[in-house]
This record gives sequence, structure tokens and C-alpha cells, in this order.
Amino acid sequence: MQTPGPGRGTAPERDPDADAHVAASSAWNVTAYFLSGAAMFGFLGWLADRWLGTSFLVGAGVLAGMALSFYIIWIRYVGPASRGLTAPLSEVDSDSRPRSRTPEEMQ
Repeated sequence: MQTPGPGRGTAPERDPDADAHVAASSAWNVTAYFLSGAAMFGFLGWLADRWLGTSFLVGAGVLAGMALSFYIIWIRYVGPASRGLTAPLSEVDSDSRPRSRTPEEMQ
């Protein structure tokens, strides 16, 4: 007698530790995006301040870096899934990239 396995009527078990790891990893990624965006654009603002002899571009660079970081975080973790732009799992090819739909499939 065959034992049930993937594709034989049983759902694979989810590992709660893996889910916790993914959540913690995402939190660290968000923090890194914010800090690196603010640091990078703040540094570019500092360089522009030194070059132009001004004193406001550091703050503008930090704010711009945080705004762009927020945008990247929104797109990566919130935006596409909330707008239904991600492909369902049934439409993902073997190389884990969504395949494009033909016009007939979209109707």
C-alpha cells in the first residue's frame, strides 16, 4: 500500500518555525531598507552640501532616502499583493517566475 504524499490527497505540513523565521527576516529587511536608504541619500546630500557650500541637502537627502525606502518596502511587501498583481501559485512556472497570460486567458 502506498503512503500518502505530495499530490496524493494530503496537504504538506507547514513548519511554524519557518513562518516565524520569514517574519523575522522580513522585519530585519524593512529595517535595513530604511537605514540604508537614509544613510546613502544622507551621504549624497552631505557630498552635495560640501560641493555647493550649502547646509540643507543632508536633511533633504535623509528624507528623500527614507521616502524612497518606504516606496520600495511598499512595493515589495504590501503593494502588488494588495492590488492583486501577483500570479496565483497555479500560474507559476517551474523556475518560480509568473508566466504571462495570453489575451484569451485574461477574458
